[in-house]
Amino acid sequence: MAPTDFVALIPILWMTTPGAGPMKRFAVPVIFGVITFAVDTLVLIPVYCTLYNRYE
Repeated sequence: MAPTDFVALIPILWMTTPGAGPMKRFAVPVIFGVITFAVDTLVLIPVYCTLYNRYE
């Protein structure tokens, strides 16, 4: 998933049209999945690798 997908899904959260409910149920997990993936990749994996290399 690219950051552009994240940016493209943000307007769906503000939709108030009658069909917005199903789209919001799709957009919220995708947005938080992109955020979680970024945090895991940029923070947690380097920390785990550093700890593994230190105690190896």
